[in-house]
Amino acid sequence: MGYFEQENVSVQYSLTAAGGTAGAVQLIASRNQDIGSGTVSPILERAAQGNDDLGISFFYNQLRDFHTYLGVSASSPVKSIRELKGLSIGVPSLSSDGVVVARYYAKEAGMDPEKDLKFVAVGVGAQALQALKTGQVAALSTTEALFAQMETMGQQFRMLPVPPGSKNAFGPGIFAKREYIQNNRKTVVGVGRAIAKSTLFMLTNPEAAVRIHWKVYPEQIPQGIPFEQAVKDAVHVVKAQLIGLKIDESDKNQQFGYYRPESWFDFLRIYGMDNRIKDPTRFYTNDLIADINNFDKSQVIEQARNFRLP
Repeated sequence: MGYFEQENVSVQYSLTAAGGTAGAVQLIASRNQDIGSGTVSPILERAAQGNDDLGISFFYNQLRDFHTYLGVSASSPVKSIRELKGLSIGVPSLSSDGVVVARYYAKEAGMDPEKDLKFVAVGVGAQALQALKTGQVAALSTTEALFAQMETMGQQFRMLPVPPGSKNAFGPGIFAKREYIQNNRKTVVGVGRAIAKSTLFMLTNPEAAVRIHWKVYPEQIPQGIPFEQAVKDAVHVVKAQLIGLKIDESDKNQQFGYYRPESWFDFLRIYGMDNRIKDPTRFYTNDLIADINNFDKSQVIEQARNFRLP
């Protein structure tokens, strides 16, 4: 859509593959990359262990809600996390957020996570679904998008109730070194604004977003199924992700990318760092948000509604 070009920003993507957010953090810290995307947990874990934060600050909140859930098959008799005592929970890997989050949910439910829960690494997609169907695990602890992906394979899920506090936490964001933000404010604002415009476009017309993505990256089009079915499945997954991208009408701040200060304390509590990190303000900034949101939202909405792929 040319949103980066409109901001006079040239973007080159670097995939960290298995390195995930930790890999992106290292690229930023070593100045081999200017701006990164991912969760805040690697930075907070460093700080909680007494290490420095590498001078990194998050300046744009991509997902405004917490995106990890505990789900069971729709036909499962399990109605609450307490009923998972002694049963196995599937997670993408034993180092994934699914483990940390499930333990927090169990603790809030009055359980002893170390004694009452068992975790099994089941991967994602068809592999995770097979583990659930065969009874290898009784539930899955993973992201809303991965649940949606398995729903396109014919599985119906029921999400277990989660503690109220987790709903105020957040997901991945955009970050950079503080000195880079200070010295390249216009560029950083431009990146944030392009992301905000893209988010609004996708919220307005998710199908167009899928088709545009596949036009740019045709190698990512699923094989073995009709193209239009692939589009339908992808839109289903995107809509699950949009839940966290959408700004709730009840939210006091209606700006894209804004970090609610109270949400950081919820995040720290979920990850068990609230006793070691008392002041999270150094890890993020909202100073750029007003400038990032300084664009004609109605123009982007109209563009999305009327979009037709050539």
